[in-house]
Parts: sequence; C-alpha cells; structure tokens
Amino acid sequence: MGNSSLNHENLGAVQGFYENLTSFDNYIEGRRWYENGALVQAEETVGACLSRTLTIIEAAGGHLPVTTEHGNVKQIVNPKARRFLTSHSSGLVSTACTDTSNLTFAGEEHMCCVAPTLRHFTSMPVPDRTNGEVLMCLSEQAQARA
Repeated sequence: MGNSSLNHENLGAVQGFYENLTSFDNYIEGRRWYENGALVQAEETVGACLSRTLTIIEAAGGHLPVTTEHGNVKQIVNPKARRFLTSHSSGLVSTACTDTSNLTFAGEEHMCCVAPTLRHFTSMPVPDRTNGEVLMCLSEQAQARA
C-alpha cells in the first residue's frame, strides 16, 4: 500500500521542518479497498500511519487534529441495491485531537464540516457559501467568533 511510503516521507518533513509545516495527510479510506478484499489491511495501514504521525507530532510539541472523511467502512453495502456503497456517506464524521484542553468542538459533525475545519487550521478564510461549520477551534477563537 502506498500510504506507508507517503507517510514516511511526510514524517521526515515534520521532523525537519515542523515549525514551518502545514501538512494534511489524507490517508486513503477503506472504501477504496473493500472491492478486492483488502479492507482489513487498508484499515490497519491507516492506523499504523496515524500512530507514527501522532508520535512525531507529539514529540515536536504539536497537536494533531483528526477527522474521518467517510463513514463507508461502517456501511460498505447498500442494502436496497445489494451492491457496494461507493458514494460519499452523509453520516456523521468523528473528530479528535491529541490535546483537547484548549479546543472547542462543534455539536454536529458532518462531512460538509471537514473542509471548513481544514481551512480554519490553515488560516484560510471559510467562504460564506459553505454549508458546514468548523468542527474544532482554539477556545479563544471560538469565543471571538460568538
């Protein structure tokens, strides 16, 4: 799986250039792999890559926000059509962060909230036409937005 080598390259960048790095790894989700029976391997690879990333980010004193992009691993078959579900799910997405002491989390965590959250963490403006909300932000930023 290509994710392991990609993760290794990104971790080198994090170790060497953490102060100036804004990087988001988008590990391929299991939805792409269940057609060939490799779902478990895909999920284990994502978990291993995330674990290595977490170790290095924490060692550098950083914080790692994590969101899930799709819920398709939880529902891989469309029960009505009796086919693999290959579209994006519209269900809730999980969010977490390595240090939540200074974070405020939104209430409902939907797929449409992932892009505004990524834009927020890279200091990019969130367009007004965006349907989603920022999933998590620094507590003082949340107070300023209210």
